[in-house]
Amino acid sequence: MKVKINSEFIKSNRLNRAWSQEQLAHLAGLSLRTIHRVETNGTASLESIKAIASVLEVPLEQVMQCIKAEEKPVNSRLLRNGVIASLGALLFATLSIFVGNTALAEQVMLDVNVSVNDEILGEFGNILVVESKEEVFLFEEVAKILLVTTITENDGLFVSSEIFEFDGLDYELVSTPKALFQKEGGGAIQITTDNGNIFRISIASKIQ
Repeated sequence: MKVKINSEFIKSNRLNRAWSQEQLAHLAGLSLRTIHRVETNGTASLESIKAIASVLEVPLEQVMQCIKAEEKPVNSRLLRNGVIASLGALLFATLSIFVGNTALAEQVMLDVNVSVNDEILGEFGNILVVESKEEVFLFEEVAKILLVTTITENDGLFVSSEIFEFDGLDYELVSTPKALFQKEGGGAIQITTDNGNIFRISIASKIQ
């Protein structure tokens, strides 16, 4: 096994001691040819390097740079395929964790009840809360309700609504009330229009 060494480091230490290559070879018990090869090519056997490091009184790690074992060259194609396979496995594991966490995430469901003047216009159950998604409830020639629900950072439920009243020709926007409820629980939004109609939107929320 040949070892790649720091030839400049060895030569510098030898000169600092005012030694010739012959002196270093004699003290290390090596041939002059070995010392010449070490300082010229920067290669030697591990045994020779240990002897030189001992004579120069320096750590072996400072002399050695790296070990070049006589091994067969690595097939770059196999190496590339191995790297790709490893990256693929890592990506699959990451996606699996993401999908798993998404599947386990809490889902907030709403039950919505809309009434006007205490008369129920409609009841809607199990509406999944999707961030900033607009839910539309249309009651022919009576009213149209738009709801946008957002889950806040402190586990609240912020509901923004638009209430349209039918005026005989079209649906006219009469109010845009907003409310903040508990994520699990709910509440109600109630307004009175200029025509004296009382709209009430009851919302019950639950976590699944």
